[in-house]
Amino acid sequence: MNTQIQLAKIQLASEKERTKQAELKACGRSTPDPLPASKRSRYEKQVKDEDLYRTKDYPYYRQYVHQIEQLPMELHLEESNRYLDYLVAERWTAHRDEKSMEDTWDNQKAFLKSQLGDRDNRVYNTWMEWMNCHKLGSESDDEYLRRSDELLAQIGNEAKDYHQIQLMVFFKGLDQAMRQKICGHPMFPNSREDLVTLAKKLCPSIGSESHSRATTANAGFNASTSAKTTKQNDRKPSTTTVTTKLPELEPP
Repeated sequence: MNTQIQLAKIQLASEKERTKQAELKACGRSTPDPLPASKRSRYEKQVKDEDLYRTKDYPYYRQYVHQIEQLPMELHLEESNRYLDYLVAERWTAHRDEKSMEDTWDNQKAFLKSQLGDRDNRVYNTWMEWMNCHKLGSESDDEYLRRSDELLAQIGNEAKDYHQIQLMVFFKGLDQAMRQKICGHPMFPNSREDLVTLAKKLCPSIGSESHSRATTANAGFNASTSAKTTKQNDRKPSTTTVTTKLPELEPP
């Protein structure tokens, strides 16, 4: 979203107005509106379609929030409303009316984040991504730290919970078959103890699946061996005759 120049112009105009207000107030004169519509209109040009905010992924959301929050605080909500795609804006209005929610930038920001996808699934996937996160050969230590912090920010408050971190690290240590079984369970355990209890319940099913696969493989092997043996037994016996000539004996 290429709006840095436009946002900088708005910020500059706002700073000039605040300076002017301070000068007028010092002279004892009445102060005009913070940013009159006549001046504001010079900077509020038509937003291009490709610059509109649409629900995508977390990095895109973070970039949008960062750009909006570069402006003075009093312009956050107003500027964000200008850049929302009409479908996003309609969902935000309906959500605000349904929840009787105040129309503020903080509320809108939380709503936009909630639209990124199913939270539980998103948080779980981010946990896995964070635990697999390692420094890439092409990035600096600061870049690696920044990438790790961005993942923790996506997780939210759970990343600050010591017990939650223990749980996820312990979970990652389980074998892949067990992790897949637990992920398919309706409720993810809240503690390591609950995790072990669930793993014990699911263990027999994993064992039976492994046994079934092994039995199937053995059956295939035995069938193949039996076929080979039968084929060998069906071969006709050799008809080659070996004749040995005995030496003739002389009469006495």
